[in-house]
Order: sequence, then structure tokens, then C-alpha cells
Amino acid sequence: MRHETINVVESFDFATDNKEAILFVVDYLEQNQHMLNCVYDAVGSGELRMFLYEDFKKIARKIITTAENQLGKRISKEYRDLLASFYTDGIVGIIIAWLNGKFKLDKSSAVKYVTEIFKGSLTGLIEHADVSV
Repeated sequence: MRHETINVVESFDFATDNKEAILFVVDYLEQNQHMLNCVYDAVGSGELRMFLYEDFKKIARKIITTAENQLGKRISKEYRDLLASFYTDGIVGIIIAWLNGKFKLDKSSAVKYVTEIFKGSLTGLIEHADVSV
């Protein structure tokens, strides 16, 4: 399940398909909610977090690198890793909260908000970074 999702999402061109990639993940989670709940019930939130973390961190890094390219700026590897961890914790936390029934948003709002968070915050964080290479 993890590899299937990540392989498809990694094939997206994040320069143009950022929203489509996020929509794909939301659709996939929605379609596989029962299986994800079973995984959650079997291993708990900590293990599920570790299960999702590294793969979503790769996606976050790709989004960050795309934003750097679009802005024509480079940030340090350490700052890129910190940003990737920050966004990954948020995404994985939202997924787990959604599985627990603690996070209720319709699909279009969830996609819109996550897309806006990435687009709006990354631009500012990279543009104003004092940690360029």
C-alpha cells in the first residue's frame, strides 16, 4: 500500500501538479480508509506514523526542491531537512487524526487548505531564508 501510493505521487510534476498530487493522496486515503484503520488498530499511531513518515518526507523534500527551483533560490540541506520534517509531521498528524475521526473536513476543503499551506508558506520561508547555500 505504501509503495503503491508513493510511487504514483512521486511521478507527479510538482511544479504544475501539486494540487493533483495532494488530491490523489486524499482520494487514496479515502478509498483505503478501512485498511488504514486496520493497520492503525493493529500497530497503533506511533507505528503508523513511522510507517508513513519517511515516504511522505521524500514527497515533502520534492515539493520544497520544486519551490526552490521556481524561486531561483537554494537553501541549505539542514534547513531543507527541517522544513521537510515540519511538513511531514503535519501531514502524517492530519492523516492519523482523520483516521481517529478527530479531523473532519470535506475532501475539496482538505485539498485546498493543504495546497495553500504548501504554496503560501514555502514561498515565504524560502524567499526570506537566511540559510541559503
